[in-house]
Amino acid sequence: MQDVYDKPWAKGDRFPIQHGGMVPWSLAEEAYKTYSRAYGSQQSLVRLAERAGFGGLEFLMLLDGKTEIPPATTGELGKLIARGIKKIVDAERAYRPANPASSSMPIGDS
Repeated sequence: MQDVYDKPWAKGDRFPIQHGGMVPWSLAEEAYKTYSRAYGSQQSLVRLAERAGFGGLEFLMLLDGKTEIPPATTGELGKLIARGIKKIVDAERAYRPANPASSSMPIGDS
């Protein structure tokens, strides 16, 4: 079994997204601001990482400052997803030059 301190999130580097993704820790901190305003800070960001992180859509919503899924019929859900993916791509571009060995995918299966 891998030591918990060998996990990327234990170093404040990467944050897990459920079902196989990882994002820069800085984005998780941004999403956690919305999470803690809505649900409290009983679970720290590290504890959430220990418990497999945020779900993919949950992460995108929190990153956008939202806690509820917008109706798909209005087109707002697609816009929310597009804004979130852009933030992830921008953060990954900033992260990777400093960490060339990183090969984690931002969301989804690698």
